[in-house]
Amino acid sequence: MKRVAVLTSGGDAPGMNAAIRAVIRCGVAKGWDMYGVRKGYAGLISGNIQQMGTRDVGGIIHKGGTILLRPLGVCDKWGLMHWLSSAETVPKLDHIT
Repeated sequence: MKRVAVLTSGGDAPGMNAAIRAVIRCGVAKGWDMYGVRKGYAGLISGNIQQMGTRDVGGIIHKGGTILLRPLGVCDKWGLMHWLSSAETVPKLDHIT
């Protein structure tokens, strides 16, 4: 079983929710476990990851911003390396998009 996480980083851009919706729906259709990482790389480091399905992304296209929220601060390389070394606290992922 593949596990795939969707992560948005940086500022909001038009169409982000449509892209998130498409990725989640395609993954679910393929039988994959899909996750959303909230608040960008900071959420990846802190384990702010939630499993998502088609109901989680229904009715989001018209909303502004991104449902995964934008990061409040900048993640540094040390923080990402620390997360990677202690990744037992979050779901094991095969791919991050």
